[in-house]
Amino acid sequence: MVRTVLGEIPANQMCNTSVHEHLITAEYFHTFLDKLEPHEFSQKECDFAIAELKLAKDAGMDTLIEVSAMADPRQLKYIAERSPVNIIASTGFYKNFSKEQQNFTAEQFRDHIVYENEKGLRGSGIMPGVIKIATFMPKLHPWEVRALFGAGMAQKITGLPMCVHSATGTRYQQYIIEAAGANMEKVYFSHMESPTDREGRTVDMQVDYIIDTMERGSYVSFNGFVAPEYLSPEAIGELVIKVVERGYSHMLMLSLDHGLGWKRELAQTIADAQNLNMNRRTFAKLMTDVVPWLGNIGIADKDIKNMISLNAQKLFG
Repeated sequence: MVRTVLGEIPANQMCNTSVHEHLITAEYFHTFLDKLEPHEFSQKECDFAIAELKLAKDAGMDTLIEVSAMADPRQLKYIAERSPVNIIASTGFYKNFSKEQQNFTAEQFRDHIVYENEKGLRGSGIMPGVIKIATFMPKLHPWEVRALFGAGMAQKITGLPMCVHSATGTRYQQYIIEAAGANMEKVYFSHMESPTDREGRTVDMQVDYIIDTMERGSYVSFNGFVAPEYLSPEAIGELVIKVVERGYSHMLMLSLDHGLGWKRELAQTIADAQNLNMNRRTFAKLMTDVVPWLGNIGIADKDIKNMISLNAQKLFG
């Protein structure tokens, strides 16, 4: 069974799934939104997210993994109750660690996650379905090493799937989590298509690096679709084709890493806030743009089904 915000569902009801998205981000993406401060519950913000999710459902999406970590459970519940898309919430820590969190021991990071797994997000009874841990810079800060180790220990205790925002240094982070005792078959690493994860490697070398990560048991998610300012379609397409040709579509998952944020009472996307021309990115574009495009570049239907549906069911089930 898979935990959603509204309760457990069978894994086969996840169907088409985006494994790395952000619904509630205003508190945590302050660097993108001019140091936006934490805010009170806002129905306007929630209604904007609900409208986005309805578009996604109309396009064929069934489940969204919300990986902001520490999002307001009240807003998640309000959205989930009115959304046609299953929402899976995350416990854990995002890359903007507070001063207090920077002094946490690995055991304190572990205990926070275990507590929320037992009592719900912020003790609300709204249960997380995934652990999220995110790092920021190529060289890990000491607290990021402790957070990764603590999250790995928590994964071993809870059995929850784990999403790692690695962006760079993935294999080192995989080593830390594995050393903590985590089940690597329940862990996926996001952003391995990112230019920052290349660390000077050629495309073929990066494909080897990705597959080596998979062969150690972990799934990988590519997230940089529909964002040409970040990564060209040709670049990400080449990676997908080479990974699939090597026979690893059963370990690759997809998402957009789309974020919703609000500023001065106006609902807007993170992309808008950064003045990026992303042609109105929405959660729906995974189904309306990315899936057809994969077919157009020669990816077989069975491989697309692995990446958009079956792999998430195996990981979360």
